[in-house]
Amino acid sequence: MKKLFGLVMVLVLASLLSISSLAAPYVAYWSFDENATEEINGYTPSNPGDLTLVDGKNGKSYAGAGSDATGIITYDNVNIPIVDNFTFASWVKADFDVENGGYYVMMAKNEKATDGHFEMYFNPKGQFSIYGTNTEMTVILESEDALDDAQWHHYCVTVENSVYKLYVDGILDVTYEGTPLNIAEGPLFLGSLVDYTLPSQALVDDMFISDTIVAESDISALMNDAKNFAYTLAGKSSEDVSEDVTQAPEIAETPEAALVEAPTKATPPAAQTSDVITLLVVVMLISTGTVVLSKKRSR
Repeated sequence: MKKLFGLVMVLVLASLLSISSLAAPYVAYWSFDENATEEINGYTPSNPGDLTLVDGKNGKSYAGAGSDATGIITYDNVNIPIVDNFTFASWVKADFDVENGGYYVMMAKNEKATDGHFEMYFNPKGQFSIYGTNTEMTVILESEDALDDAQWHHYCVTVENSVYKLYVDGILDVTYEGTPLNIAEGPLFLGSLVDYTLPSQALVDDMFISDTIVAESDISALMNDAKNFAYTLAGKSSEDVSEDVTQAPEIAETPEAALVEAPTKATPPAAQTSDVITLLVVVMLISTGTVVLSKKRSR
């Protein structure tokens, strides 16, 4: 009977272990503090361009394509496995002459004419905008107000079951209902579209992408400390990431990417794997009689 109980417990805990492993979310994060390396997965630019980092919202920030568009950064093959639920967030500072009537693209994924295209940009009215395409429709979200005022603003887009929400500085600004996007594997550009057109000089800092939906109650935490939020959600510490991240190609000075240790107060599912394994081993020992929990009563 004891062996049967032990076997059942082993099966249950094995299922929990499997669920725990699968529960780790996809997270990508760029601090731009010292280079253009993405910190969680180690994406490095295939073409770093004439990278310029300037004082940002937190530490340094990416200064955009520059007046001559030489600061465009490209990543040839960044897999962002997002289909129907995701969160995108970034601090952005823009100052455009809206009378020019131009579009200014800060980030784009995949070519515009293809399924799975996604971009963030400012439109001719100075509104922060999100544009995406799939096989069924085009999704466009635009902020209510013009935000090219040379001030830092935090933008967060969440998509949950085809409901798109844009938060500006932590406050819900626009809601839109459509169909899911499919932001698939393919080129990622910072500073322009994938064909190098519509370059932007907007400053970008703390860029965050995840296949999880950040709750409205947590957006202020993401806005105020994106670095720790990203590392905690990914279940990684600085030691974990230092083994994975490959240094970006040299651009002037390229010190080792700044990495921080995730806070210990929040433990994501993936970080619980070792605890489950320990418990699993204990149960197996108990079920085989290797560990005795109490002495047998004498007859």
